[in-house]
Amino acid sequence: MNGWRPVAGPPAGSPPVYHQPLIVHEEKGYLFQGQSTVRVFDFSTETWKELTTKLRNGDPWRKLIPKNYLIAYAAHLYKDKIYVFGGREEWGEYGRNVMMSLDMKTLVWDVWSGTPDVKGDVTIPGPRGYACSWIADDKFYVTLGSAKRKDQGPNADCTYLDIWSFDLASHKWTEEKFSGNGPCFRTQSAYTFNSAWQKALIFGGFNARMLISQPEAGAMKLGSYFADTFAWCPQNKRWSHVITKGFPTYRSCAEMFTDPDTGRTYLFGGCMSGSL
Repeated sequence: MNGWRPVAGPPAGSPPVYHQPLIVHEEKGYLFQGQSTVRVFDFSTETWKELTTKLRNGDPWRKLIPKNYLIAYAAHLYKDKIYVFGGREEWGEYGRNVMMSLDMKTLVWDVWSGTPDVKGDVTIPGPRGYACSWIADDKFYVTLGSAKRKDQGPNADCTYLDIWSFDLASHKWTEEKFSGNGPCFRTQSAYTFNSAWQKALIFGGFNARMLISQPEAGAMKLGSYFADTFAWCPQNKRWSHVITKGFPTYRSCAEMFTDPDTGRTYLFGGCMSGSL
């Protein structure tokens, strides 16, 4: 490749693409937007098509996702299935705690935990969007992220520090105990699992309720961006603060990717008060 060039966007009539990952499987990219219709991009022909999926229990789709749109969810491919956790049906919404999976062969969804109308349940992760997640040792891990509280104002983000693992064989959640020097409460962090290092890496993020100083204005301001890096080891359940000589600028909503052949990790994009 000699540079960037545009490719065709999703089919006409598709909802806007907003904080929705493209899951790559067998030379195709699958775009789930909270609808029963899944958009598929063929990398060889650079064309889109649409697949119709259904729920295994026979329920109508809007019983699971009433607003027919989902953003800021965590998703990963595992053994011909796309697993999806959490997210929000609209910007500013409280969040969801549903874990579900799409069988790529049958195009049938299974719902494993959680409910569309969130209920208190300490045996599964709390509702959230913008969580960090990865798959290691046949488990789907979830940490950080946030739940909105619209009733408490625009900055009322309830951020998390917990770590949960979902066993992809037994379909059971476990809240992990952890130690070490880990990140503070935050959301919208970049993340990847480095298979060469056998650790999850997390960079940056945002906390809407953390006060920062504005010396030029002689005042304090709500909302703090981060530019620190942390590693999580699933073997010893320990965080470590990764100290580097240089680092990218402060940002949230960036993307990270690890090259499986070299172990090198890349960071792209993100934002900070509308920039980057």
